[in-house]
Amino acid sequence: MNESYSKLRWNVQGLFDNFLVIRNELEEELKLLPENSTRKRNKLQNFISQLEEMEETIQDIRNNKIVDIEKYLNHRFTEPNLIVLAFFQPETKVLFNKLKSHRFSRGNEFDFESYLNLDEAAKVLAFIGDSAISLAMTHVLWQPNISSTKELTENKSEFVSNKNMSKLCDKWSLFDFRLGATQEIENANKEKIEHAKGTIIEALFGVLYIECGLEKVITSVVHLK
Repeated sequence: MNESYSKLRWNVQGLFDNFLVIRNELEEELKLLPENSTRKRNKLQNFISQLEEMEETIQDIRNNKIVDIEKYLNHRFTEPNLIVLAFFQPETKVLFNKLKSHRFSRGNEFDFESYLNLDEAAKVLAFIGDSAISLAMTHVLWQPNISSTKELTENKSEFVSNKNMSKLCDKWSLFDFRLGATQEIENANKEKIEHAKGTIIEALFGVLYIECGLEKVITSVVHLK
């Protein structure tokens, strides 16, 4: 692998392993609460429910969706957790901010800093993917005749638009795998939904660029044509 690509690395091994540990801790705490502690019980149950849902989706992505994505892109990912990162939504920060402020009954402390940045990591992957897709599509559409430059820019804009990428998101059935998403986006206008779908596609291509470099992205943007 070209050294220039290997520099874009995060240590994501075991990144989500503590989800189960935190959830188990909360469940033990819940067991010790008196039945009449309704407010505290509801808060803990809400934490547990959100973590459990997140864990289930992560396992579904790892066990099923990554296989599909690898087939589409003809690449076996070496860092599956980077693919998982691509699906994190901004709303996850709300949950982990609350958990960071929570005083665990048995005095255990967890490092929530990485979890508070999961949505930012997804945005960075999307930023990388957006740049890689744009350049790759330029290579694919390039024509040596200068008179074709207007056609190049117009076609590129169409292919890399959120509207077009959202179609690929739907084709690959990715939207339902978002992590931490709320009902708000479901009720949003079409443009906002297309942007959310396009961001997932960009993030996945960001992972592809990190692992393989631009050449692989160039051969894979055919899915956007």
